[in-house]
Amino acid sequence: MAAEPTSPSPPTVTAAGPTADERTLALWCHVGGFLTWFVLPLVLWLVKRDQSRFVEAHGREALNFQIAVTIYYLAGCLLIVMWIPVMIYEIVVVIKAAQAAHRGEMYHYPFNIHFIK
Repeated sequence: MAAEPTSPSPPTVTAAGPTADERTLALWCHVGGFLTWFVLPLVLWLVKRDQSRFVEAHGREALNFQIAVTIYYLAGCLLIVMWIPVMIYEIVVVIKAAQAAHRGEMYHYPFNIHFIK
């Protein structure tokens, strides 16, 4: 009797919340976005989106934010005086997002545009 192919098991959510590894990966989605633009959040999101709802949600949020903040920077090119406020905004909200991810909580960036749903 031939074994039937198995599909990957769906991500599970435990009553205890996300694991320490999931919280760390979610933290890196946000910090990695700041350090590598969209590269690290994209990689983490693609690799973990079918394995962890927590990492998938943080990765998606970080990717949307990096796309939105890129638009803000481009718009700031028209008014160079906007670069400093956008940079300060990015630093502050990335720190808040990383802290929330580390605590095992969800975070939604203010003024974020959700391109990836």
